[in-house]
Amino acid sequence: MVRKPTTWKGFLVYCAILIASIVFLGIVTDKLILPAISDARATIVVPLVEGRTVQDAIVMLESRGLVVMPPHEQFSSEVKAGVVFQQMPYAGATVKGGRRIYLTVSKGVETATMPDLRGRTVREARLLLLRSNMQLGNITYTFNDSIQAETIMQQSIAAGTRVTSQMQPSVIVSQGPVTVLVPDIIGTTLQQAKQQIELAGLKVVAVRKMASSIFIPNTVLDTDPPVLSRVPPDSGVVITVSE
Repeated sequence: MVRKPTTWKGFLVYCAILIASIVFLGIVTDKLILPAISDARATIVVPLVEGRTVQDAIVMLESRGLVVMPPHEQFSSEVKAGVVFQQMPYAGATVKGGRRIYLTVSKGVETATMPDLRGRTVREARLLLLRSNMQLGNITYTFNDSIQAETIMQQSIAAGTRVTSQMQPSVIVSQGPVTVLVPDIIGTTLQQAKQQIELAGLKVVAVRKMASSIFIPNTVLDTDPPVLSRVPPDSGVVITVSE
């Protein structure tokens, strides 16, 4: 026991001893007593909260002495909105009381507004859909006399509809006006050429003669329009044959 000082000098010595004692007790408490108390805390097995609503998960974890951090929200096409689908530490882990728990909660299926694809090319439609994490579905081509070729005329999901990213709109694309292929009749006889032209939905409007020392007479040498070109149905074809 430290006696009370009777002189001013003794008082200073008394204060120094008192301060040193307080510092010593603080060091002992910090280095020995508190760690011992911390180590003595009961361990906790982290419960499984995946599949529970975030409210139920928080109540369950906090009731066991765990600290739940603000949940992270993420879109999911498989887990209902508001339900926990990931936790860290994982269920079954042994931790000390007060351990922080991190949860990932579903925001449900991501939705977007279906854009208007009409009047766009297929390439433009694909790029537009990608901005909303969507993809283009089936593409059907059909002839149309009034809409430019390679232009989308119809879409299966109306513009402005709220849809999920899994939904893929099908489209109908114009091929432009109906056309037919000029058959390859080079080297055939004039009679054979006329038959093939008629079968293709075209008509012979003129036959021209050209001198040739190589081909027998009435062998097709050329056509106008050229063979294998596409032209409107019932178009006229001029045939050039050898004399």
